[in-house]
Amino acid sequence: WPVVELDRVGLARAVDRLSDFVALTDTTGCITHLNPYGQELLDRPLDEVVGISIIDLLHPDDVGRALVGVGRTLDRTRAVPI
Repeated sequence: WPVVELDRVGLARAVDRLSDFVALTDTTGCITHLNPYGQELLDRPLDEVVGISIIDLLHPDDVGRALVGVGRTLDRTRAVPI
């Protein structure tokens, strides 16, 4: 896959075209952008979800599993160059 570098606006435009739920978050897990499909699923406009922790949108039974997944993702993105 080619590596494409996008700024925040370009990334938001790219995820807005997807037909899956896609939320962009900051490093603390707070939503910075939610694509239109995500807004439709949550029945909430973008301005109501920006700043909310993505964890707060999960069912309590799913929080532990989600945190494990986030930890795995962070581990992969913190690769140390050889």
